[in-house]
Amino acid sequence: MGDSPTELNLGRKSVARLRQRETPVPEQRPDEIPKSDENSLRFLRVLGVEDFKKIEFSDRLTTFSRDGKEIGNFFVSVSTSSNGLGQGLLVKATSVGNIDGLLCGTKITAIISPNMLETVEHRQNDFLFLKDDCLKRDTEIVKQGNGFLITRCTARAQETRKTSRFVEQRHAIGLISEGADLILQRLLALKGISGDVSLIALDTNTNIGSAKYERLTGEMKDGVIGISRTVFPWQDTPVTWHSQFTKRGQLIQRHQIGAAFTMKLSPIEIRKSMNGAASCTDRENKGQSLTSGCSNGKTKYAEDSEIYLKQHPELRTITTDFLQLLFVQKPANVPLFAANYFSSLASESDSSESTAVGTT
Repeated sequence: MGDSPTELNLGRKSVARLRQRETPVPEQRPDEIPKSDENSLRFLRVLGVEDFKKIEFSDRLTTFSRDGKEIGNFFVSVSTSSNGLGQGLLVKATSVGNIDGLLCGTKITAIISPNMLETVEHRQNDFLFLKDDCLKRDTEIVKQGNGFLITRCTARAQETRKTSRFVEQRHAIGLISEGADLILQRLLALKGISGDVSLIALDTNTNIGSAKYERLTGEMKDGVIGISRTVFPWQDTPVTWHSQFTKRGQLIQRHQIGAAFTMKLSPIEIRKSMNGAASCTDRENKGQSLTSGCSNGKTKYAEDSEIYLKQHPELRTITTDFLQLLFVQKPANVPLFAANYFSSLASESDSSESTAVGTT
């Protein structure tokens, strides 16, 4: 998880890194923060409303090990969202996998401004279940005044460690969070990336490093665009991902160089994507309800259910996350697994509510 939030980093090195106690990293000085390339910033500035409308859909991939075994799944959606700061893009991503019998995952919820893909809010939750322990790491980026407040909270057993830092906006021009990256790569594929794009991004220690995007060359299927993304951490080894997209920006495959897994669509779904066929996830994102297939119109029950779903959008996320964990872990005792899962969810909800009440 440590290297790539949206991919879980399902590798022994990453799992081992998360299991270790985090060691303090020297604080990065403003003059040590790299700068984004001016041509790349110009690309962000010219993005318009029509560009963003074209990437409002969902992608769902399956994670496979090197020997072809299914070990997890990945889901990401982009939609329009209104908040106190105006219209933005809501990004939701979930990745769950099982490596060496250990369940791990990442969940991202972010609101990204159309103005240069600036992050308004970004919340990322990483977890790793061990036999006798659970490791959790939460990262939050919030736009505040003339900069960004970045908070990291790591918990294992009875120990919790929290750090925070404030980065002035003038030092974070072109900062692409993980949520914003999911949007940017769709746009690069949609608009046909030609030259290199150099911006900045957070590394695993919440310091700011360089992020370089370039088009992959070599053997590619017709209609497929390959994009390489490399993040150069402030004090660590660069990490590179190779992704493949259709020309309309739908993700086909994603792979972290050196990792023992690859995320990809099934051959059937790839053919549908290349033909421009809308997937069921696309229909979900366009607001069709689960009951829209009724040929004789909506019943009162269906209408009430739809209203309730709109009032509680978290239901879809909760049920999706639970089923993903269920199908990956495949517990023998499903009721016990469900009881533990939802009791843990309820305790987290109670904790966040009490925190919110205490800060008002």
